[in-house]
Amino acid sequence: MTDCINAQRDYPEEDAIATVREAIRKGTNYIDTAPFYGLGRSEEVLGKALKGIPRQAYYIATKVACYTMDPRTMFDFSVQKTRESVAKSLELLQLDYVDVIQVHDVEFALNLDIIIQETLPVLQELVAKARRGSSASREKGVGVICVAGTAMALLSSAGPQLWQPASQELQDVCRAAADYCKVRIESRLAVIMFPGHLPAGWPAARH
Repeated sequence: MTDCINAQRDYPEEDAIATVREAIRKGTNYIDTAPFYGLGRSEEVLGKALKGIPRQAYYIATKVACYTMDPRTMFDFSVQKTRESVAKSLELLQLDYVDVIQVHDVEFALNLDIIIQETLPVLQELVAKARRGSSASREKGVGVICVAGTAMALLSSAGPQLWQPASQELQDVCRAAADYCKVRIESRLAVIMFPGHLPAGWPAARH
């Protein structure tokens, strides 16, 4: 639902808002966004689109850790940045809470220690505070997950680029999942990275 906001910076805001509202009216109830999508624009427009819509009508997921197009500053898994990111996302989305927080592209952390010692603990802290302060959060069973391992064309029919850092075991599992969907659903399952989202010099994912 956020691709039009994410991929097309000049996509008319009123059209994006109307698209989101119509999708929810027709039954779509899961929205995925991130600070990286449109560099904040996705969350900002979604905040406007969701205004006035009953909160129980949808689930919304956002992310932390990936923020800019510059490879030197793209990722920040620190406690301070993670806390600031969640607060900024809530501000842009005009919400008191989100249903899912994902750690974006965890494989690009310098090492797993920062994820274990900084990113996840601060997210768990924020979740605990949300549970204490919001009955809505408690009812929805807010949790912390990390899903970056299946991104970057791992689930596409063509397969990942050579620079994909996932283990061979994970690549094999994702290939089997894509083949299964191709046979059983008679359509291709693909996770696409738009070339416009990649830093200069990075190869575009095949799809």
